Amino acid sequence: MDEEKIARIQALYLKEINKNGVLRPGPLRKPLEKIIPSLNPERLPRADDPDFIHLLCASGGRDSHLRQIGYAAVNRDFCETLRKDFESFGVRRFVEIDAGSGYLTLLLNRLGFAGYGYTLKEHNRVFEIEESPYYKDVKKSGCLIDRDITTLVCETAPDLVLASWVPYCGGEEVVTFFENQWQRGIETPYFVLIGEERGGATASDEFFDWLEAHFDYIGYNESYLSFFGIRDNCLYYRKKGS
Repeated sequence: MDEEKIARIQALYLKEINKNGVLRPGPLRKPLEKIIPSLNPERLPRADDPDFIHLLCASGGRDSHLRQIGYAAVNRDFCETLRKDFESFGVRRFVEIDAGSGYLTLLLNRLGFAGYGYTLKEHNRVFEIEESPYYKDVKKSGCLIDRDITTLVCETAPDLVLASWVPYCGGEEVVTFFENQWQRGIETPYFVLIGEERGGATASDEFFDWLEAHFDYIGYNESYLSFFGIRDNCLYYRKKGS
């Protein structure tokens, strides 16, 4: 992201908070579906769209987004950077673990990649999905598959595995998937984690110990923006030795 766009985003953030650095209270000034009209990457707001920054900062913005779409707020710049980065990795096929609403799975497919998301029976962390105006596109795409943790395995080797906001004090679903694959001789070179880093509200120390033992951190998506007060990111890892 260029410096001019970063400066615009910073200025928009400052407009959304008062002089004490506290959010201005109040609901979204537009319905969520007006800010994010669809899960088509070409119709997502830009990172420096004032309405998108308002969504990130409004007191009810994250709750509304979580209940109808998911944990990670993505924008068009994020998608363009993701496409560029994945293509540079040589990624074609992917799997999303604990895919929740499936919106990230659908976005990746619409970006030209091929994959599906596993929704886990053990986790029901995103609410009102079936009532969401976005869910019909996910359901129609057929990109979500229900599984329990013990049966997390796929027949072919994906180039990349994605996990968004691994449950706090958890991470066993990601570990189980990779270990199931490794036992079958199936290697996946890349892992993408959307969430907070070690010490935050994502996963556990044991998960990050496992991650650091098996993967090297190689960078992040520079166009990913967080909800106000959240310190998450889109982090890229590569399997050691691959």
